[in-house]
Amino acid sequence: KGIQNGDEWTFIAETYGEYTLTGTLGTLTASATVTVDAVKQYRETLAFYSDNFALNDWATIASVINNGINPETWKVGDVKKIESGDLAGEEAHIRIIGKNHDTYVDGGKAPYTFMLYISDRVTSDALDRPMQSEGNVTDGWQSTDMYKTYVPEIRNLLPSEFRTNLKYIIKNSVTGDYRNGTQQIKAMHELNCLLAKVEIDGTTENFYATEGEQYEFFKNGNSAPRYSWTRTQKEGDDRFMETDNNGVVSMAALNSNERAATMCFCL
Repeated sequence: KGIQNGDEWTFIAETYGEYTLTGTLGTLTASATVTVDAVKQYRETLAFYSDNFALNDWATIASVINNGINPETWKVGDVKKIESGDLAGEEAHIRIIGKNHDTYVDGGKAPYTFMLYISDRVTSDALDRPMQSEGNVTDGWQSTDMYKTYVPEIRNLLPSEFRTNLKYIIKNSVTGDYRNGTQQIKAMHELNCLLAKVEIDGTTENFYATEGEQYEFFKNGNSAPRYSWTRTQKEGDDRFMETDNNGVVSMAALNSNERAATMCFCL
């Protein structure tokens, strides 16, 4: 039983151990775990959130994840529209495409992987960029204009509460130059990046399959945003692969073409 003082409650733990604190505020819920292992005062702030992913604001979503709370009701496929900032009015959305899929550089699994995309795409959208404006790609994904210039640029279009809480994850990508036989797959540290072919279609082709694993969202039969770049460079080629009108990774495009830079990232 607790003692209330305004917005604060005081509880007395009778023994050492792990205690779970839960609370409700209207339709919102919150919980936190406290480990009592010494005679002292413990202070814990509850992050209240809605069970409906889309009804939470960006700050609440970031706070919930940063506090180690992983609501079971936030499911793969859940989506929230961006209604403010530079992408307002662009039909921009952030969707959950995986749970416990990506690995943090600092260790452990990210509870959610998100995808930034534009829905109802016709011919172009606010995320359209070339993979490489001109010249050859000499060292895979990491040497492209997309990686060096446009990925950071699009990162700044994310809601600020997401952008400031991004965490580095490990992603496998093509490096090297096919012209001198050095093209290979390498683990890289990414804050946000394009999806790989295998992460969309689950390909078992030896070269492409090593870039990762298929996300649950696509495994469930959903297609990728159409006319979007992937970070997968075609084996033995300068060109990168893109999705077609049906969201299927089916071709390698001219790197100077402008396609949607559909991003994935973790908090």
